[in-house]
Amino acid sequence: VLRKYTVGTSSSFAAISGAPAARHVAVVRDFVVTENVTSSSASHRSRVRWSQINDAVTWTLGANQADFQDIPDAGHITGMVGGEFGVVLMERAIARMQYVGSPLIFTFEQVETGHGCNSPNSVASLGPNQVVYLADDGFFMFDGQRSIPIDAEKVDQFFFDDLDFANSDRISCAIDPENQVVMWGYPSVSGVGDPDKILVYNYAVQ
Repeated sequence: VLRKYTVGTSSSFAAISGAPAARHVAVVRDFVVTENVTSSSASHRSRVRWSQINDAVTWTLGANQADFQDIPDAGHITGMVGGEFGVVLMERAIARMQYVGSPLIFTFEQVETGHGCNSPNSVASLGPNQVVYLADDGFFMFDGQRSIPIDAEKVDQFFFDDLDFANSDRISCAIDPENQVVMWGYPSVSGVGDPDKILVYNYAVQ
C-alpha cells in the first residue's frame, strides 16, 4: 500500500486512503502512477492506475483526472519509468504512456512489440529515453521508441549459460551515471543461490 510521510510533522509513515497496493510506482507529469496493482483484494497485473492531478494522496476514481487503464494482450506489467511521459514494460511489449488531458487523461501506445521484460528487477533508467532491461533473448536499451540490443553476440550467451534460473528473481540492476555504466547483479550456476556476479556495461562507448 502507498504510504506518506510529512517532514516535520509525521512520526511514522501512514497509509494513503484509497490508494492501491502496487508493484511499481513512478511520477509521470503531474501524477503519481502505480502499475501491477491490487485493490479490494483483487489483483490487476496489467493495470495502470494514477492519482488525481497534482495530488499524490487523493485517488478517487473519476475525480480530478484520477483513473486507470488496463493494457491487454501483453502480459503482466514488469516495470515502469516516469518523466515527461511514462514507459510501461510488460512481458511481451513496451508501451508509451502520454498525457493528453480529459477525457482520456493518458493514451497508451505499444511502441515495442518485438521484445518485453520478464525480469522486473532488471530494469533501470536515466529517463524514459534511456531504459535498460533484460529480455528473453538478451539485454536491451529502449530509446523511447524502440529497443536496441546492447549485447548481441557479445555476452548474452555467456549470461544465459551462467545464470542460475531457479533464482533469477534475485537479479538486480543499477546505473552509475558518473561512470556511465549499468550493472546487473545475478546468481550464477557456480554459486549457492545468492547473487555472486556482476555484469557491467558502459553505455557511453557501448
